[in-house]
Amino acid sequence: MTSVEAGTQPENPLAKGDRCPAVQLDSHRGPRVEIGSMDQPMLLVFVPAAYTPVCGSELDELLELVPRAEEAGVQLAIASCDSTATLASWLDAHGASERVLGLSDFWPHGDAARAFGIFDEHSGQPKRYSFAITRDGVIADVAWAFPGDARPLAHHARLLRRVRAAGA
Repeated sequence: MTSVEAGTQPENPLAKGDRCPAVQLDSHRGPRVEIGSMDQPMLLVFVPAAYTPVCGSELDELLELVPRAEEAGVQLAIASCDSTATLASWLDAHGASERVLGLSDFWPHGDAARAFGIFDEHSGQPKRYSFAITRDGVIADVAWAFPGDARPLAHHARLLRRVRAAGA
């Protein structure tokens, strides 16, 4: 399910055309990353938790987009409320450590997900949303899925095309 398909979109997440919030997240590679004031466009994929079957299947599919993202100059990033150590281990287990940027929203817990309007206060995890963010910090498109459902690879490929077409 995406922001442009039939269905009821949960609550009030940021949408296409909104300005990306300026939030800083710890990277699994060490340095902090400021989302919203980057030097390159980003496909930011929030997952509820590392080491879960659905999140793992989405990460494996994202790896298929790495060549297209690199060609387009788009950073692929996956964010969760897991610690950087957990993200690093999970990305390494999937062979993604050098190919996808892991971003930890661990502390203060869920601040980035809240800024994007997708934090589930009941579960303490981000909802399953992906944001295509231009170099200028504008959200070019959004994809999402209901809890327990994976976002199809085609939706992430569409986000990649949209951010590229938006003048990545």
